Amino acid sequence: MTTSRAQLDEQLELVWFRQIVERAPDAIVVIDSSGKIILVNRQTERLFGYARADMLGAQLEMLVPEQYRDGHARFRDAYFLEPKVREMGAGLELSGRKQDGTEFPIEISLSPLDTERGLFAAAAIRDATHRRKAQRQFRNLLEAAPDAMVIIDSSGDIALVNAQAVGMFGFAREEMIGQKVEMLIPEHLRGSHSGHRDRYFESPKVREMGAGLELSGRRKDGSEFPIEISLSPLETDDGMFATAAVRDITDRKFAQRKLTEYARTLEASNVQLEQFAYIASHDLQAPLRNIVGFNELLRRKLSAHAAADDLELFDIIDECARRMQALIDGLLALSRVNQTKVDWKPIPLQQIVDHACLQLQSTLSDAGATVTTDPLPTVEGDESLLTQLMQNLISNAIKFQPAGSKPQVHISAQEDELGRQVIQVRDNGIGIDPEQIQSIFTMFRRLHTTDDYAGTGIGLSICQKIVDLHGGQIRAESQPGEGTSFYLALPGAAPKA
Repeated sequence: MTTSRAQLDEQLELVWFRQIVERAPDAIVVIDSSGKIILVNRQTERLFGYARADMLGAQLEMLVPEQYRDGHARFRDAYFLEPKVREMGAGLELSGRKQDGTEFPIEISLSPLDTERGLFAAAAIRDATHRRKAQRQFRNLLEAAPDAMVIIDSSGDIALVNAQAVGMFGFAREEMIGQKVEMLIPEHLRGSHSGHRDRYFESPKVREMGAGLELSGRRKDGSEFPIEISLSPLETDDGMFATAAVRDITDRKFAQRKLTEYARTLEASNVQLEQFAYIASHDLQAPLRNIVGFNELLRRKLSAHAAADDLELFDIIDECARRMQALIDGLLALSRVNQTKVDWKPIPLQQIVDHACLQLQSTLSDAGATVTTDPLPTVEGDESLLTQLMQNLISNAIKFQPAGSKPQVHISAQEDELGRQVIQVRDNGIGIDPEQIQSIFTMFRRLHTTDDYAGTGIGLSICQKIVDLHGGQIRAESQPGEGTSFYLALPGAAPKA
């Protein structure tokens, strides 16, 4: 019997097709329009556990769980009425059945084969056990997230949401899946949002929560609320997706507004308080000078006739008045610092120390004090205020000394990891109990009586204020009898924005 050229070509084509099927990475099953299996490959044998001979000529439903077989036959017949390519997965939850009866999740892609022998369908079958497990884990992780999670595809359709998103936006899960993400955005922002979304998918990258953007969401009832969003690209076998973590910041915005209002009120109160302190201190000086003056005149007038005990009362009045004068001077100094606008410029720190020592020259000489320095850097700040700062710290070191000792002050500096100059002012004074170290910058807080050491308790408060105005920090370290070290973290000399 002679084989025709057409038969030979058909045989060669069939051999070529069988070779391709055998090399395919997925299980391949080819059926005819009646549902009979006419071709399988080795991967099909491995996947389902049947021998090839057992499958050839049998109905395809042998590979389908029993409870789905009747329905599957109808779907198969419908497919042959309107055959078309269907991609792997295609959103369907499918199952296969092995020879031993066990069921397992599968994904199938279908392709029609139109041949001279009739219409066939080729099914590429893939075991989806690991993928389904990973999907379940991902969904569980998504549900456990503290924020509302919305996952969209590159066309802007919502692919997945979690329970927090349902609760936040008020839509049922099925109302969101498959819809454009713009449904969750106020109407007046939707037009521009689609453009932003498209540009994100052109260059997807992680965008942190907030990112300085003022964003709003829209609930099902139409109400709008402020939100923060972090975006992360999610690359999958089905394409690129974007994961959005959405956070309702209504409470935070409310707290920020309250805090801003409180800050404004506090600032206004501080300004009024500073003005009051300045005016009150200024106006108190004249009557206080009169008290000192009249006290002196009265003492002179009565000194010839008054007893010695009575004359001591004049000394007490004079001492009280002078203490009051010192307090007023301190308050005025603090008020002036509060009202000073910092004149920023680079200044050599050695120059500041030299000016402070010059103003304290007589005090240093009387106390036999010495001030030494390491090579000092240039700092950024207000020359007048920084000179006052150094003057106060050096004065403190001279004042709080054991009886008969010679004050020694040493000033050094080094740069910290933030680029600030940390200045150390170390003395050999009486020291401070570490438990009291935090209170020394409090106004009017004194650790000793005026009989022991003169002062008003305002000097270190002024130091604190000057450092605050420069955006720095001040702290102290000390032990009783071992002196005190003050550390000032100030901006280094750099161009200011």
